[in-house]
Amino acid sequence: MAIRRNSLKEFIPTIDDRVTIASILQRRIDWDIYMKPGIHLSEHYANLMRELTIAPLNDQVALMEENRIDYMNAIIQSLGTIMNEDHIQVVLAIISVIIDKSGTELFLSGEGFGEGYGLIDALNGIYNRQDYSLFTKDLAYKILCMLYADMKQMLPVVGDCIRTAIGVLVQLPGKSDNLLIHLSGLKYLLKNSKCQDIFIDMNGVRVLADLIPYTGQSQNIQLIYLVGFCVWALSFNTSSHNIYDYFLKENIVGLLCDVIAQVSREKVVRVIIGTFSNLCGRSVFNEAMIQKGFLKTLKILSSKKWTDNDVIEDIEFLDKALEQSLSELTTFDMYKKEIMVGHLQWSQVHTERFWKENVLSFEDNDFEQIRKLIDLLESEDPLTVQVACFDLGEFVRMYPGGRKILARLKGKERLLLKMTHPNSDVQRQALLAVQKLMVQNWSFLQR
Repeated sequence: MAIRRNSLKEFIPTIDDRVTIASILQRRIDWDIYMKPGIHLSEHYANLMRELTIAPLNDQVALMEENRIDYMNAIIQSLGTIMNEDHIQVVLAIISVIIDKSGTELFLSGEGFGEGYGLIDALNGIYNRQDYSLFTKDLAYKILCMLYADMKQMLPVVGDCIRTAIGVLVQLPGKSDNLLIHLSGLKYLLKNSKCQDIFIDMNGVRVLADLIPYTGQSQNIQLIYLVGFCVWALSFNTSSHNIYDYFLKENIVGLLCDVIAQVSREKVVRVIIGTFSNLCGRSVFNEAMIQKGFLKTLKILSSKKWTDNDVIEDIEFLDKALEQSLSELTTFDMYKKEIMVGHLQWSQVHTERFWKENVLSFEDNDFEQIRKLIDLLESEDPLTVQVACFDLGEFVRMYPGGRKILARLKGKERLLLKMTHPNSDVQRQALLAVQKLMVQNWSFLQR
């Protein structure tokens, strides 16, 4: 699977920034101390590490290319031998900048290293150390994820890594630094379509959906960006999984519309707009964006200055596509699309006027839309349930014999149950709908 933007390859430390990485690379290690008896780092490997740690970046890459097996052994033994965390950080920083410069191939292939197992074991050991700082664990974890993402064969350990990340993400509210570590790891893993499939199978889309409002409320731009990036990467998924169904079920478009209406940082806008461009014209996502009032947000975004041409092009593309979709839709079409999306909100298609003008259209396919509306009474979203209650009440009020139709479709019983819903607004709309069911002359209810 090809991801079209280079940003997926960026190496972005999340707990500290590049200045910190640069400062770590300035440290000098006295490798002689690791050649003492009992430390188990041979003189040969110590000398190789001395040479590697003082060489400029281009020379480091050249050294690895010329004598990869020896240098891999030296790195692996160093990570397993060094006890000084500052020195561990130097070795990790060198690995990260080499990957950033030339990719993971130097660390994944070669005689005796089959997919970099030795390095992976060493990195896992560092990541699982309880006494190491968040920065050290973060750096080791991201290197692991970059290696996993580029493996030709998905090993069980990759699934374990994704499962661990999801386990951290569901523990809300959690420490933001811990979230950052695992989201930054997923940022690299989810560029791989096989990793995407594993993530989707583990209910990862639902986990991201739950995180979106949390990150928006936190106002932590890096958290918002990383969650958005993961969703954007998933929007490229073309495997047997129908990612569109997952996005619809979890209301991904609606949630991201809420975020982009409040956050204008360019890197956040870039991943959200990029996601919407990938979804535009697919399933009922155009209608979902229109329903959320995203066209108004687009007008605001188009008036801003952006440094990334992709953002400018995506905004123009979406504005044109959504305006065309809006012009082609009747109000009843919009209603059906919204029902298909499965998330309702108050709009012009949930009014007395709409029901007066369109109520007879609901006869189609033995009241198919009414059946779907009744099913939405079981939604986990209180707003969707509120609107569904209102619409069913209006159907009963406007359609001749609507009470009998709703009773036949088992809607009456389900409306009655919503009168004890934990959300007070749902209770109110359910009560009004039931009153419309029970009262012939209902006009006094509006007083």
